[in-house]
Amino acid sequence: MKECFLSMGMILFLVSGCASINTGKTISPDSGNIMPAKIEKISCKEVRERQIKGENFILIDVRRLPDFEKCHIRGAVSIPLPEINYKKISKDMDIVLYCESPGCPTSKDAAQRLAERGYKNVSVMPGGLRGWKKKSYPVVEIKKQPFRVLVKGISPDELIKKMKLKNIMIVDVRNRDEFVAGHIKGAVNMAFANIAERIKEIEKGREIIVYDRTGSESQKAADILNRAGFENVSTLLGGIMVWEKRGYGVAVD
Repeated sequence: MKECFLSMGMILFLVSGCASINTGKTISPDSGNIMPAKIEKISCKEVRERQIKGENFILIDVRRLPDFEKCHIRGAVSIPLPEINYKKISKDMDIVLYCESPGCPTSKDAAQRLAERGYKNVSVMPGGLRGWKKKSYPVVEIKKQPFRVLVKGISPDELIKKMKLKNIMIVDVRNRDEFVAGHIKGAVNMAFANIAERIKEIEKGREIIVYDRTGSESQKAADILNRAGFENVSTLLGGIMVWEKRGYGVAVD
């Protein structure tokens, strides 16, 4: 009888073990949370095509900040791996992560951490910066004074909600001609080339949202404001291009 009970116990153990294996899930050793075992992948070509089409997604460089400042993919923002758990990123955005090269595991680690925090639309570009440059796709190489890119960004939907508040200031850092042709209602035009000279026109007690055409210049402008003592500064992810893609209108002067 004892042998029978032992056999039944062994069968139940094996069945339960198989059931856990077939779930297709893994458990994070850090948090104990169940998360997807497979990370979605996207090629350099697909990412570039999405950029050209002006699709609504955020491209995140998870390398160290000094590496980002030397060279990064145009339109990318910097969130180093150690900071990925603390940065606020909108969960309604599609997120693409990349690091240095095909053999670099950092982007996959970042994707797993985001999955633990409940992010679902996350993919990894395995080719990394090296694969991107190999295809001669556009990059930004900063040879002069580096910018510490602010990674706090908001989506067009979030900006619409914030526009109902009175204590915000929307700053368009494009050239005057682009601004006149179409801008977000209520925005103030301060071309990036002149923003340092016009900082005194901005009230430090207000929340500042900066945008440009695609999001690259606005990051640099936000960094200038941050260094000047403005703490509550955000950028519009994807710039006015994504804003219009989402169906939000623009004002014309």
